[in-house]
Amino acid sequence: MEEYVLQNLEELNRVLESNAGDEMKELTPDIQRVPKGLARIGRDAAVCYVAPRAVPIGPYYRHSPELQYKTKIMKMAAIGWFLGRAGGGALRPELVVRMAFEAIAYPPSLRGFYDDQFEDIDDEHFTKWMFQDGCFLLAFMMAMGGGGGGDAALQGLTTVIFQPRIDSIMRDIMLLENQIPWRVLEVLMVFLPVPVPVDRFLSLMAAKFNVRTTSGGHDQRAAAGPSIAGDERGRRRKPMHLLALFRDHQVVGLHPAEDNRRLISTTPSANFSTAMELAEMGVHLAASKTGRFGDMAVVRRGRLFGKLFLAPVLLNDLTACWLVNMAAYEASAGRSGDDYAVSSYLYMVALLMNREDDVHQLRARCIVHSTFSNTQTLEFFKGLAPHLHFGRQYDRVLQDLLGYRRDRPVFVAVHKFLYNNFKTILTVLSIVGVIAPILRALIHRQN
Repeated sequence: MEEYVLQNLEELNRVLESNAGDEMKELTPDIQRVPKGLARIGRDAAVCYVAPRAVPIGPYYRHSPELQYKTKIMKMAAIGWFLGRAGGGALRPELVVRMAFEAIAYPPSLRGFYDDQFEDIDDEHFTKWMFQDGCFLLAFMMAMGGGGGGDAALQGLTTVIFQPRIDSIMRDIMLLENQIPWRVLEVLMVFLPVPVPVDRFLSLMAAKFNVRTTSGGHDQRAAAGPSIAGDERGRRRKPMHLLALFRDHQVVGLHPAEDNRRLISTTPSANFSTAMELAEMGVHLAASKTGRFGDMAVVRRGRLFGKLFLAPVLLNDLTACWLVNMAAYEASAGRSGDDYAVSSYLYMVALLMNREDDVHQLRARCIVHSTFSNTQTLEFFKGLAPHLHFGRQYDRVLQDLLGYRRDRPVFVAVHKFLYNNFKTILTVLSIVGVIAPILRALIHRQN
């Protein structure tokens, strides 16, 4: 047992040393409040996308006695499972708690990750909250990711605690104001005898965005997402918290090394603004195969036509909440131009909508699958748009669309005329087709 404790201490030291680089510098709060504009989204429809409904995580919602009372038993059960599993059951619970508390309290202070320093909370209570919330998140990830194997305690926890409120928990753990630093989870993972299936958990969560996998299938394309525990690149890319990790999982093809920082796009505004107007130009909408929000591009088909590829998204109460909070996370200060992938996607979809017919067009092209009505879908995206930042992805796509129209002025004009008057032209041709034989017959009779 002493050997196992030493191994745990060595691994804990590695985790703490990897996080100690920020000790001497001023920390920018990583878990900020949702910007006011985004926080108001949905309020007119009595919907809140910011506050937790079932599980408060972290200190922001500690003053909600109703939520704290409801979740006390859930979190105590998760702590019991964690202590029973720590060290394969070889470590005394009091030793695990002491080691975990010391590691969580290791400098730099986790208070620096929040907008509020919470001076009314003493260090012991702050560390205790981090510990119990971390245990809850690990238990949920293990249960969802299937990492428990034959763990009877975890199966019981799943049946009694998680399953009855699964949708609410999935919603709440991805709220920006409901996060704890990833360092807490890293510390607690050291004590578990088996790896936490983080990638599989994220894949299953991501499947909620994909209409083809929401019936229970596993999202295979997401299984290739970023590895946290298994590869060196993943260890170098330190996630801030679970929401940040989930957002990164939904982004593909970005190169953060290109650190040209700017918050305002330099791309000129588009003169087209709807899916219908793109169709008039000869640009057709198509769903990308990866389903990740960063995979957004214009592809020219031959010399004349083009396609705008966008990730398909299933919009419902759960995914709408996630999208708002991902956008809020991206709106955090100090982000580079390539760090607005989700916001760029949402802004592009909002750009393509001005009326319900545009929503219908996006549904027909399998871009938007929504349990909302066309009106509700339009209001959601249009309500988001004024509060979004957008980065290089949006710039690139918009420049490609502007270039497409600039390079084909004659084709675009002809195609627009034919597209808008196709039914009229078809009707005229049909009438001509009927009249022509009659005229020929009359002329033939006169001759």
